[in-house]
Amino acid sequence: MAKTLFSDDDFNKVIEVGSTIGFGKTIKKVRIDLTWEGEPRIDLDICAFLLKDHKIHKREDLVFFGSKNRWRTTKPLTDESFDAEDVLNGNACTFAEDKRKYGYNNPLAWMDDTLPLSGDGSVIGSWDDKGDPEPGELSGETIHVQLDKVDVEMCDSIVIAAAVSKEDIVEGKTFADAKSPTVTVYNAENGKTLGTYKLSTMFPDNDSVCLCKLAYDEDEWTWDFVALAESQDGYTGGIQFLARDVFEPTTNSYERY
Repeated sequence: MAKTLFSDDDFNKVIEVGSTIGFGKTIKKVRIDLTWEGEPRIDLDICAFLLKDHKIHKREDLVFFGSKNRWRTTKPLTDESFDAEDVLNGNACTFAEDKRKYGYNNPLAWMDDTLPLSGDGSVIGSWDDKGDPEPGELSGETIHVQLDKVDVEMCDSIVIAAAVSKEDIVEGKTFADAKSPTVTVYNAENGKTLGTYKLSTMFPDNDSVCLCKLAYDEDEWTWDFVALAESQDGYTGGIQFLARDVFEPTTNSYERY
């Protein structure tokens, strides 16, 4: 049975890989960060798969930097004071609407100013950190999951994964080139750390890994956090392999990454 986080003593604890923690009914918004050291340079991408019976069923079930379903934050991403807590303040948007409103003439420029969004609006994806921070700074990407917005009729689990970028895969890079990758889980409503775990296994031959899973308990109406990232969770082929082969999209429902 999952351990339930209910007291201050449970915050800032180290999560063991393979452990399960129950969020109960009080935690409704979760933030999951992936950070790594920038030297040597490597571009890691974080993404989310909204699954039903371990499958993705439509294009919007994959939330990654290239998702066409987008979220515009109220505070611009380029604002120097912008931080992770600002992500939840905003609205869903489309290129057509923002083209009329803000004058965009290129969808790539529009995507640079917005964040990926799941079809049901429950998962807000990350900006694309290319892994080239200022000296002494960490690289990092983040996923926000609003558990109270998940369409549980269409989604019974959400898997958060990380992958080496396609460009770096072409250059032969794997997770062996990533230094000190760390996963941190937060209560997104108050910023408290629910737990941290380090990816102690470096997956030297892999370029993609499932980090953790949020699993819905339909009997209790609650969500459990499961720390993954053991040896069997590492793959080769990047986000495309995960989307096409691991989570087995239903026929005619997935556009190739």
